[in-house]
Amino acid sequence: MEQHARLFFALVPPDDLALQLNRLAAGEKKVTTEKLTRTGMMHMTLRYIGQADDSVRQCLLSAKLFDAVTKFQLQLDITGYWKRSRILWCGPDKTNDALRHLQQQLEKTCQQCGLKAESRSFKAHVTLLKNAGDYHRRSKVALSVWPVNHFVLLASISTEQGVIYKELKRWPLK
Repeated sequence: MEQHARLFFALVPPDDLALQLNRLAAGEKKVTTEKLTRTGMMHMTLRYIGQADDSVRQCLLSAKLFDAVTKFQLQLDITGYWKRSRILWCGPDKTNDALRHLQQQLEKTCQQCGLKAESRSFKAHVTLLKNAGDYHRRSKVALSVWPVNHFVLLASISTEQGVIYKELKRWPLK
């Protein structure tokens, strides 16, 4: 494993939804400085971990606390803009209970593996554009329903060609 990999739990949209999200982002991109999220990089971060030592990584990989989480559907139906981070995002207008439960279980697991509690509140979203201009406005969108039947632990690895994501483990939902 790369020494400087940054870890995070995430949901990865099915290919058809990732393409819809990519088309939505491309339609919103107005200037060359706005950075489009590539289709293969689309994800919803459930819990960012960052760099982790081997004992934390092994604890996360062997966690058994996910049996109580069931499959669910997610509707990404709104776009928004965060001025401070200059992010154009797409997410659910309201976070459903199943998604919130999964995220809370992952937070609990991270703390049991020795990580500090996340201080920021969870905001369900998929990043569409980075370095986005502040002319983007909140708007409704119509995308396919996202059938969530698994989540993953990903490693973000910087290479000479750019950042890549490596799936370390996939957990199916019941």
